[in-house]
Amino acid sequence: MKIRTDFVTNSSSSSFIAVKIRSKTIADYLEKRIDEIEENSDPFFDISIDGENVTIECDCELARFETPVELDHVICMLLKICRLETNDGKKEKDLTDSIEYLKWTSGISGLDGDDGRFDKDNYDSDVLEELLEEIAERNECSVEDVTDEMFEEYITDNCLDTTEEASFTFDKSTGEFSYYYFDGMHREEKRGDVSKKANSSNDNDDADLGDEDWKTCEGLTFVITGKVHDFKTHDDFVEYVEFNGGRVSGSVSSKTDFLVNNDIDSVSSKNKKAKELGVPIITEDEFIDKFGYWY
Repeated sequence: MKIRTDFVTNSSSSSFIAVKIRSKTIADYLEKRIDEIEENSDPFFDISIDGENVTIECDCELARFETPVELDHVICMLLKICRLETNDGKKEKDLTDSIEYLKWTSGISGLDGDDGRFDKDNYDSDVLEELLEEIAERNECSVEDVTDEMFEEYITDNCLDTTEEASFTFDKSTGEFSYYYFDGMHREEKRGDVSKKANSSNDNDDADLGDEDWKTCEGLTFVITGKVHDFKTHDDFVEYVEFNGGRVSGSVSSKTDFLVNNDIDSVSSKNKKAKELGVPIITEDEFIDKFGYWY
């Protein structure tokens, strides 16, 4: 049986959510409450139930807040976009445990088309300053020497049409989940094994160390700026940090743990911001002393 609400895509909408779930329990639960969903859901909301498969698509201003980062968040957010409530922790756990497969994606549309993304006037001054500094570093030139071609190449390679995009994927057959976030400049990714997480409290001191146990950058956020000397390239440096459990951001914020810059005395905006926020500025050598290197 397939149930579908009347739905017309709102092409002018600035945000979206797309959800695919395979779960007989969730499909049955939503099918029984389909009238309530149709009555209370947003105008641009589409739900399709086909056997154990549930597909939801909607355009709404809440999209930016509606991407789970862990499996435990899924049912709460699903009920929220369907305008449903259970107030029953056990029921929500049963629904969560029944998920066989999940793909949840959300996004907020950004600048329209390539012309909009390539027009420097469309960027806030702080964002543009950071972009130009990053492009200058990649091309080993001054900010003043950044050409339109360099700018367009960087935007093409690193920025999507959406200003924010996030996704969460889970596959029960493997127990693995992944989370991805992109805000037009910076990426964040997280992967894990739900079954290992659930059994982590049962681990003992004699257990073999897994990959997650020796990641030196685990839980830390770095900003890497300026020329690198020991790592082959800037991308090689980023790859090392992410391989070892850390995250690399393109801008300094209160969430930054270290700014890596071989020119400690630089008057760049990143150095200034780091000093304002009390973020430690370390050289590449100091990073290697603290967090290691490719060996």
